Amino acid sequence: MKHVFLGILFIFINLGLHAQGRNQGIKIGAKAGANFSNFSDAANNENKTGLLTGAFIKGFINNKIAIQVEALFSKEGAKLNNQKLNIDYIRFPVLVKYYLLKGINIQGGPQFGFVVNDNITKVLGSLFEVEDIDITGNIGIGIDLPFDLSIDVRYNFGLSDVVKNGNVGKNQVFSVTLACAFLNK
Repeated sequence: MKHVFLGILFIFINLGLHAQGRNQGIKIGAKAGANFSNFSDAANNENKTGLLTGAFIKGFINNKIAIQVEALFSKEGAKLNNQKLNIDYIRFPVLVKYYLLKGINIQGGPQFGFVVNDNITKVLGSLFEVEDIDITGNIGIGIDLPFDLSIDVRYNFGLSDVVKNGNVGKNQVFSVTLACAFLNK
């Protein structure tokens, strides 16, 4: 899976390099924000708030379309029966951004996540084990602001189960982030 991501990243960087002369080129930056996550099928399931931080590279194909690839650390999970279920992921969203108006875009694409830490077995018992890889879809809206700042609001919907054994469901995450591009080519 990691080789697939690296291949996709290479393709999008090359697309951005080809687009550089026709539009806004490539932007590289950092982003941070908050997640509000839960599981789709779990009963008595409440939102859990977590940190989302990482980096992005965005390449413009033309004046209306950009491809953005991100590497994010994402604290997710849920509150279930007054217990916090914590899952930390390294996530790699691959997004197509379509600019409706100057600075306003809609976005969507897949996201691949790799678990780096969790407490599911500790909280729910030895029968429950988190899947190592999580695949979600992303949809959202973004606004580009002055000074190379931008705000993204996204909904991430799980396409794969969170837990190997059990009916916990799929990840559902609403996120809000502020990004700053520090390199424009």
